Amino acid sequence: MMDGIPVFTNQLTDQTFEGMNNLFTLPSSDTLLSGSFETKFILMSFFNQTRVLVYQPDGSFEHLANTSFITSAPTISCSCIAESTYIQITPSSINLICFQNENDFIGQLKDSYETDSKIMTCHVDGNDILISLSSKKVMMGTCSLDALHFQSPFRGANQVEVSSLTKNKNLMLTAHYDGHAKLFNFETNSEFSFDLSKWSSDGMGVAESLLVGQSEMFIGLREGTCLVMSLNGELLQKKKCGNLPVKLSRLDADQVLVTSGDAWLIRVKSKNRIKFVALGMTDVLFSQKLNSNSLLYVTRNHLIKSAQYDFSRNLVCTNLSKSSAADLLYSCSRISKCEQDDLYLMLSSLVVYCVDRDKNQIIKIKKHPFGADEVLTNLLHIGDNMFAVASSVPRFSNGCVHLLQFEYENQNPILRSLCSINLPSPANCLSVYDKDKLIVTAGHRIILFAIHAVPSAGTAILEMLAQNMTRNTIFSVVCRNDKIYVTDGCDGVLLFEFTKDNKLDPVFEDRTGPRSDHIHTAALIVVTESDAVMGADRKGFLFLKKSFPKHGGSQINNLCRYYLDAEIITRIRRFDSCSVLLGISGSLYHVHDLTKQQYKALSEACDFVMDNWGDKLLLKPRYETRNVIDHELIKLFMEQYEAEHIDVGEEIINTIKEIDFVMDDI
Repeated sequence: MMDGIPVFTNQLTDQTFEGMNNLFTLPSSDTLLSGSFETKFILMSFFNQTRVLVYQPDGSFEHLANTSFITSAPTISCSCIAESTYIQITPSSINLICFQNENDFIGQLKDSYETDSKIMTCHVDGNDILISLSSKKVMMGTCSLDALHFQSPFRGANQVEVSSLTKNKNLMLTAHYDGHAKLFNFETNSEFSFDLSKWSSDGMGVAESLLVGQSEMFIGLREGTCLVMSLNGELLQKKKCGNLPVKLSRLDADQVLVTSGDAWLIRVKSKNRIKFVALGMTDVLFSQKLNSNSLLYVTRNHLIKSAQYDFSRNLVCTNLSKSSAADLLYSCSRISKCEQDDLYLMLSSLVVYCVDRDKNQIIKIKKHPFGADEVLTNLLHIGDNMFAVASSVPRFSNGCVHLLQFEYENQNPILRSLCSINLPSPANCLSVYDKDKLIVTAGHRIILFAIHAVPSAGTAILEMLAQNMTRNTIFSVVCRNDKIYVTDGCDGVLLFEFTKDNKLDPVFEDRTGPRSDHIHTAALIVVTESDAVMGADRKGFLFLKKSFPKHGGSQINNLCRYYLDAEIITRIRRFDSCSVLLGISGSLYHVHDLTKQQYKALSEACDFVMDNWGDKLLLKPRYETRNVIDHELIKLFMEQYEAEHIDVGEEIINTIKEIDFVMDDI
């Protein structure tokens, strides 16, 4: 992370959006320069279409299929000009769209103006609209709440190809492909031209984006340089911000966001007090303001992320929530929370961070017992302020498990070592068993430790009670109702129990498919309170199994297994006692634990697939069950599914809103 303002970033989905060339966040009213900016719509522009999302205050969003926004073409610009009134500009038209109130999501296309040639670039300043056409014309128009009005082409900027333009009150700035720029003053009816190429590293000076302030101009060049100039053409500041075309967007009256691969903030206090501040965001293509203290941005590999900040105090605003799904998506590899003290620890491969919600900071914990060669792999809250950390030492191919106490020393957070144990293989998974025992996995090995606190010495002891081996490297472990569920590189779930004679016995081993077909199939599992094992692989299979007593032992029965239309399951978390949340290629799905008989009947009769948009679950009956399908069971499933409301806190996640029962012709 670069020096400057630390920004807490969060990957919203694992889905990539290939072909997306711009992103627009639209508030319900024109409040860009106030502190009450709250997004209502998000427009995602692709090469041949636009997708519209409705953003909710709780952080969720959903795709809007029926809308007055133009979705059959890419969007060049979209902005709010008045209460629930928006201007959307596509390559061939300018469109005025109005909504009746906050609850109206369809809207009405009030007016549309089609151009005789392609719109290359544009800018909306209040009720004024500027467009540059492929015919080398610049046109200016105005809009009211119900109509668009365009004048004849603006003469001063004609006959030259415009790469970018902007306007602020009486000033209009245009940049041309020949490396020159022009500033027009409508109040004095004057203009002057200046050369950008002399400040460009490639000698061309082609501008990608422009902004005009009260007394300065911001010019972002395509080769990655950002210029800050006075209104008379004097260079005030110059900064090489990256290697991508510079995108500029205004956060408030004094701050401008600059993205060119890396992200920067320009702070303007006066002509002699202009400062570029680095942000902890990399590989940024473009960004928009999401709400009063966060940004929405797209990375070079087409992932959508959010960044929370508090620029006024130079502190991180974490926006962490205690909701069930708040930690579904996160930036670090692990987040562990201590509910009693409202404390969060975040784990990266080399560093542990403390999230101090009272001070609104993320603090790197500098005092800890980790060695220089250790790579941290897992973090688990055990009880009170006690945490366990698993690690590996690649140089020696072994690992370690640390038992740590979180404390403050001279007002600085520290991790004090209670005890550490070296392991023969890299440590990976951690889980608490029966409140005072710790499960640790290392390669093929699963180990059960008892935790004994020694208050008089301020330490603890990890006593090894039992261990066992699996055939393959262990990927996950979950302890539930005195049972230990383990998944490894093969297809299935292993069930262990801790016996009275201190043995870790494999009770049942479920292998439901050839390893060659399904890689790491059960890498992600959740066990509900009714002992249902909901598992997900990285190739799109979702299964549900349940353990039942039989002859003094246990077995795991397959209740259902279905393929989610080649989607990749990337996250799985418990939601409540009988259901889970699945993150599948960027969407969040809520799956219920029905009874054994219901699941069995449903899975034998139907295939479960997703529609193309990923927001509707389709139940398709198989050919052999078309005439005997239990429609009451289908109805029950759909009613249960639709009755649930998922609170996702501050996260922006697609949720299933509809289920269809589809009878396709065969």
